[in-house]
Amino acid sequence: MFGMTDLNTTFLIKAARIGNIEDVQRLISLCNPKDQESAALYLAAEYGHVECVKLLIPVSDPKVENSYALKMAASRGHAHCVKLLIPVSNPKANNSAALTHAAMGGYVECLQLLIPVSDPKADDSSALRWAANDGRTECVKLLIPMSDPKANNSEALRAAAFYGHLDCVEALFDYSEVDMNELLDVLKSHDGDDGVVRFLEDKIEIRRQREVLENETACVAHNSVKLRKM
Repeated sequence: MFGMTDLNTTFLIKAARIGNIEDVQRLISLCNPKDQESAALYLAAEYGHVECVKLLIPVSDPKVENSYALKMAASRGHAHCVKLLIPVSNPKANNSAALTHAAMGGYVECLQLLIPVSDPKADDSSALRWAANDGRTECVKLLIPMSDPKANNSEALRAAAFYGHLDCVEALFDYSEVDMNELLDVLKSHDGDDGVVRFLEDKIEIRRQREVLENETACVAHNSVKLRKM
């Protein structure tokens, strides 16, 4: 049976969603804010209603559903809500999903808050991979030192290259391990971004010239030894 408490919970959820602080404050004592997986809290966080989040945190369960409220705040770039939720949530929940969603959205401030309390290497460094996939260069640069760019066959670099995010490719290149000729062939066969293609071609040429120089240096050194022995 749908009672008055249930009705007040529904009203609380609606008030939290639109950021009606007065109604949230009034309804908190008339229902259980933890009902419906603390929906009032995660909706307030999702829509960035900081004052509502402040009111709801003490009477809700921020860790419910793998700290869903934190993930929703991060996915929308609401840094103030993220900052409030971090101490009462589990940022590493669900393979550091909050971090990954902040990276996907390119929300640098949220990322800066989450990196120290999350696991950037979780799920084969998925936060870095998604940032690269979506061309979030600043996020990529922040994540590289704390992640494993070589994870899953340097998938972050491959994704950035495939989707034509040259800045991300340049940021990731020196930290990745990839068969450049193979990647170049894939890009050319799929009409890859011209800038990325030229970047890889230049890198391949630089490597070829370095190998030639190394071989010549080795030959000179070898001949020098032979002459000294004559």
